[in-house]
Amino acid sequence: MPEFIHLSLVLQTNSLEETESFYIKQLGFELVSKEADFLFLVKDYIQLTFHLPEPSEEAGEPFFTGVLSIITDNIDVLYERLKGNEGMISESIEVEEDFLKEFYIKDNNGYVLNFKELNESDED
Repeated sequence: MPEFIHLSLVLQTNSLEETESFYIKQLGFELVSKEADFLFLVKDYIQLTFHLPEPSEEAGEPFFTGVLSIITDNIDVLYERLKGNEGMISESIEVEEDFLKEFYIKDNNGYVLNFKELNESDED
């Protein structure tokens, strides 16, 4: 089987400006491209495209029902940066069996982001 290199997601938003602000200011993404109806953001190996609903679609909550899991190399620093955010779900960093640390937050669109740090010394 071939190796998958990375994942690029296309998600809906009702506000390009709020989404741009959240992902750049809160999570350190870079703006690659922006048009009237979409924006393209990147950070490390993650690419996200957000688009406005089609005129025929009703604006409302996003309809994606999953969780976007992002593995990071320093969850403590990221948590400290985000812990006062109004979308914070986790009250603290959760530790699972000494090999995984994680927390959850909602972005401005209501998408659930799960940040994880793996303890590589226990992965063998």
